[in-house]
Amino acid sequence: MKELSFNGKIFIVFDSVYEPSDDSFMAAYVILSDCSGEFDLSVDVGSGCGLLSVLLAERSKFTVAVDVSLEAARNTKLNAKRNNVWYKMSVIVGDLLEVFKRKPIFDCMVFNPPYLPESEGDVFIPYKVRIAWSGGRDGRALIDRFLKIFSMFLRFGGIVYLVQSSLSDLSKTLSLLSSLGFRVEVLDEKHFFYETLYLIKVVK
Repeated sequence: MKELSFNGKIFIVFDSVYEPSDDSFMAAYVILSDCSGEFDLSVDVGSGCGLLSVLLAERSKFTVAVDVSLEAARNTKLNAKRNNVWYKMSVIVGDLLEVFKRKPIFDCMVFNPPYLPESEGDVFIPYKVRIAWSGGRDGRALIDRFLKIFSMFLRFGGIVYLVQSSLSDLSKTLSLLSSLGFRVEVLDEKHFFYETLYLIKVVK
């Protein structure tokens, strides 16, 4: 278990839960800088320790945090309580958005998916560990699933903040979203030796 400080807040990160890294902080800073006003209902898809969920809850009337991992859901709940937003948040164990009825109810979604491509040897890593970072063979397993369904849950005028890596084919994501009629903008990018991270803003 670790303790993390961000923007004047303290977060606990369980050992079995993804520890916030450059991708998480990129999304966090965009939430802080780009979210003006207050959302009615927002959702953090793949909440992990709850860092983004807490920030989103501060800018929403109500926020739902979803994670497929029970430990991550417990971690999110703990940090929501520690940072005094638990009264306006619900934490659910579920697979992406499949736990919701297919209705346009959210006006903001945040998704920082596992996006690292798997190698053959990674199958020997325990599943509970692997799901925190693995995006399948091409890094797009969860991204593609999300892109197929998210619009059904997003209100007209709603916003999606999506983190993606150059390792998982950014151009494919941008082309698909544009072809479906969404307004798409890359708000931020950070370059590293082995990859570039992008923060994509999608408006319905």
